Amino acid sequence: YSQGDARTALSLLELAISAPPSTNEETLMKNLRKSVIARYDRTGDDHYDMISALHKSVRGSDGSAAMYWLARMLTAGEDPLYIARRCIVMASEDIGLANDRALPLAVATYQACQIIGMPECRINLAHLVAYLSESPKSTRSYEAYDRAEEAAKEDPAVPVPLNICNAPTGLMKELGYGRGYLYNPSYAHPVHNDFLPLQYKQQRFLRPEGDLEGKVWNEDLLRQWEYMDNDGKDWHGRDGRPKVEKPE
Repeated sequence: YSQGDARTALSLLELAISAPPSTNEETLMKNLRKSVIARYDRTGDDHYDMISALHKSVRGSDGSAAMYWLARMLTAGEDPLYIARRCIVMASEDIGLANDRALPLAVATYQACQIIGMPECRINLAHLVAYLSESPKSTRSYEAYDRAEEAAKEDPAVPVPLNICNAPTGLMKELGYGRGYLYNPSYAHPVHNDFLPLQYKQQRFLRPEGDLEGKVWNEDLLRQWEYMDNDGKDWHGRDGRPKVEKPE
């Protein structure tokens, strides 16, 4: 048993022992069940399990489930700012480039919670959670950073290409700092500059929108979703999009 479970068990035992001998067994069990249901430790497993449930529900675009876990946390006394902070993370981690308005709304909601407080700020949080749940999702920027970070850690001493180095002194200019750099705004058309070190020139850290590299197409799971969550209708993404075969 975890420490939280042990505390709960001891509390329930104490309640049972302290109950009057004449207490009806059914009534006693009902009250004990209520005590278990009502428990919420803001530093224990419930705290982390429920915020995880909220986050995963938003990521899965299940607004009803997300609203339920939001209500569970708030009615149990969770700090609304803790929830708002996690929602700020969701706005970039899960919604990201698919909806640029998600992050400003998340930050505004955090500020609203600071200014208003409970119980009224539950309305602001409900607004935000519904918005994040129903927003399209994209992890492109988040995954791009992870790829770039991996490359950066491989060799932290890779120099900046000379053409994009700053050249504040004449000596630096003579040494070739900044030479060959094309100032993009000066041209009425795209121009090429080398922005990455030589060993990463062919690397695409930020993948193009719609890129499915590394994504799994699992027909069984898709059919399950269509049946359980889409009223048995085909997913719109079946039309005109390349399918990534299920790995063997």
